[in-house]
Amino acid sequence: MSTNLPAPLSGVRVIDLTIWIQGPLAGQLLADLGADVVKIEKPGQGDFTRGLQTLYGSPMVTPDGRALMWELVNRGKRSLAVDLRREEGRAILHKLVAEADVFLTNLLPKTLAQFGASPEELMRVNPRLVYAQGGGLGTKSALADVAAQDTTGTAFSGFMYTASRDDDPYYPPGGLADVLSGTNLAFAITAALLRREKTGVGEVVSTSLLQGMLWFQ
Repeated sequence: MSTNLPAPLSGVRVIDLTIWIQGPLAGQLLADLGADVVKIEKPGQGDFTRGLQTLYGSPMVTPDGRALMWELVNRGKRSLAVDLRREEGRAILHKLVAEADVFLTNLLPKTLAQFGASPEELMRVNPRLVYAQGGGLGTKSALADVAAQDTTGTAFSGFMYTASRDDDPYYPPGGLADVLSGTNLAFAITAALLRREKTGVGEVVSTSLLQGMLWFQ
């Protein structure tokens, strides 16, 4: 196989407004495929995984201060601190989106609306945009604005009983819901980019922790 071929997503610009694992993992997979991924982080704090000290009893910060979880799902990205609570910050986001191919997020719909980053608003800014939204218990349902994490998706899907060897729910380590839904979201983005080559227009794609775990079972 030739090593001189361009990366599959070379030339694709992704604006990554994500936190924790699900969304960042999707962005990291796109970066691994050659996309230029610009991660938007909260000024003064950044992604929450920058401050994650332990996971499953294991240290997540090296003695020299490297945040291992952050690096695990954010490698290959550029980072930019933008305060989206301010009008100036929202204007910066819109300028970035106007020149992007993909907007990726796993924030709650109500938060995205406050940040001027709802699907409707950003698709008006850039009709060719692929807007990719990850969620917890859905992105359109009555539970779309319920804050959720890997544990929540695993529980609501019934997988804690599927994986149990007795009558007690069992939570397997490893972030299955995050990894599955993040991978599915990256797959949806690549499919939407391919369709855009044929139609010339963007679209909204989405998945959730709950959907990923139901599919897995």
